[in-house]
Amino acid sequence: MLSTAWFAHATVSLTNTPTGVSAFTAPVDGSTDKPTIYGGYGITSDSQCVSQDNVSTCNSCAGNGLFPCNQRSVYPALKVHITLTSTDAIPAATTIVVKGEGTDQITITPSTPPAGNQIDFDILWSQLCELATTNVGCSDVAAAGGGGAANLTFGIDTAGGSTMGESTILRVVYSALDPAKILSESCPPDPNAPAPTAPNLGYCYVQVERGDEKVYTDELATISSYPATANSSVNYSGLVFFKATAASDAAGDRTAALATITNASENFALGVSTATTPPTLSDNRVTGLTNEQTYCFIMANQDVGGNIFYFTNTTLQGQDTLCATPSEVVGLLDDKSCFIATAAFGSAMAPEVDTFRHFRNEYLLNNSWGKAFVKTYYKYSPPFANFIAKNEVLRSSARVALWPLLLFAKTSLHFGVWLTLLMLLSGSALITLIVRRVRKA
Repeated sequence: MLSTAWFAHATVSLTNTPTGVSAFTAPVDGSTDKPTIYGGYGITSDSQCVSQDNVSTCNSCAGNGLFPCNQRSVYPALKVHITLTSTDAIPAATTIVVKGEGTDQITITPSTPPAGNQIDFDILWSQLCELATTNVGCSDVAAAGGGGAANLTFGIDTAGGSTMGESTILRVVYSALDPAKILSESCPPDPNAPAPTAPNLGYCYVQVERGDEKVYTDELATISSYPATANSSVNYSGLVFFKATAASDAAGDRTAALATITNASENFALGVSTATTPPTLSDNRVTGLTNEQTYCFIMANQDVGGNIFYFTNTTLQGQDTLCATPSEVVGLLDDKSCFIATAAFGSAMAPEVDTFRHFRNEYLLNNSWGKAFVKTYYKYSPPFANFIAKNEVLRSSARVALWPLLLFAKTSLHFGVWLTLLMLLSGSALITLIVRRVRKA
């Protein structure tokens, strides 16, 4: 039998991704971060997650209406399955000691003996909650809509007596939903919205715009605290868009479609990058849609633990901003070598390209001559764009040439195209008059 002293020289590490968790993040090479398991407790009523098998997370987003939920919710009796690997063989009579940041610890006897240098065991979320939140159980934390986070030490005890042997540290983050966090406030750039009064709202405004077999989530707005949530131990990680189809593009049918959206509706998750300020979506497209079919969406915020809350308030944002009809004549400037504006400004996500896209969707695609122009542009621009993209001098020249059009597009989006044309004509007339008087003088 292996001696305790000999085993004490071994090192222990986590193997594979633990199961029975809402999310898991592994540290980046060279980082001092710990492997982290997240448990999102997304159950706010007894009617949610009634079919708990104690092995898999449950989907609490399955009821009628909109309410805080989690598609990968944990619960007290759920088992978290963990595999540890040692650099040495592990004796058969081995237990696992799990210690919190304080003095609390528990001992677990694996249901199966170690296999060589690996040992598998289960720990309940009820146990993790108590260790991570200083003897506060999962249900008690959930009732308060709070959570906790702690570094837990997982040790291999080969000596018996609950002795902490060689060990590794896993970070456990537990977050519970506050059932009151149902609807978000609306915020600028919504012209009718005041500054948000509630902190930690996350994303609080969006406009849905049509594309080719897709829609774009544009004009997204957050409050300044993003990605922080009210629970300091867990951040926001993305958005979830719940979808419904409308009978037609008429305003009444759009409003009716929005009213049918529930937690159980088909949905799409979009990740958020916080590498920039303000944060941006890693991809703002919802794809796989059918052209000429009208779709309506309600946006919700999601935290790292998978909890979904703060849904778009449709009494503040209506069908005009939350519904769109994809069309074959449109498409985001996806490939920077394919369209002149994208080639000139270097990225399909550049603010200048975004302005041209908004102008296209709001004005050009709403009339026959505008649609004809877009079709012609999409047909003939790729060869020129390919040529421009390969030469920085041509790209710079194209940017200069596009600035007057960009200014016109920006002004039109702010004041309207007809008022912009009136200002342009008035300015041209004024300049002409001044030039004539100068010449006469």
